[in-house]
Amino acid sequence: MELTWIDDFMALERVRHFTKAADLRATTQSAYSRRIMRLEDWLGCKLFERDTRPIDLTPEGREFFVRAVRLRQD
Repeated sequence: MELTWIDDFMALERVRHFTKAADLRATTQSAYSRRIMRLEDWLGCKLFERDTRPIDLTPEGREFFVRAVRLRQD
């Protein structure tokens, strides 16, 4: 896992919008989406419900959020 993936995840969790999160992370929306997909592939689960607007965390995403906060604090 790359630490940038955690920062990417945290940005998307905060703004709940791929384009806005990509802007915060200074990248394109398509590149940003690929990074989130790589994180999800690495974890073996979906972190975000993309069918809702704004997007929402899945149950696995909520669990990962708690762990991501701890990782960033450490």
